Amino acid sequence: MKKGLIYILIAIVILAVVILFFSIKKTTCTYEGEEYKKGESFPASDGCNTCFCDKKNGEGKVSCSIIEVCPNDEEKCIESGGEWRSAGMIGNFICIQSYSDGGKECNSSSECQGKCVVADAENPEPYCTSDNDPFGCFSTIEEFNENGAIVCRD
Repeated sequence: MKKGLIYILIAIVILAVVILFFSIKKTTCTYEGEEYKKGESFPASDGCNTCFCDKKNGEGKVSCSIIEVCPNDEEKCIESGGEWRSAGMIGNFICIQSYSDGGKECNSSSECQGKCVVADAENPEPYCTSDNDPFGCFSTIEEFNENGAIVCRD
């Protein structure tokens, strides 16, 4: 009788360990061999696009903006449909590519060609960015949900 009870207890412990193992949710993503936290954004390997770590169905998933051509000079920028302009306080020229879903309501950057951002902490209505301009005051919805702050980049 005691032997049977011990087997049942062992089976329950093994089952609990298995359930715990499969219920642990991954909160990091791996991209190009590097680990990133949920909500963290980082440059894509092409040097032009931006990627971020999103959590989908408990799994860390990397999503990146999509710019067909990654121009680094005025001629290539204009040929690809971009706008070559001065940006930021330093005024370096960069190629600004527009996104067709700019202004669309969103809940995650994975729903946008660019990023899902919040620009007003008192009225946090997230929307997809209209272009890849990295400057301004905003936070991705993932950053905002984590710390509630708007960050100014320049």
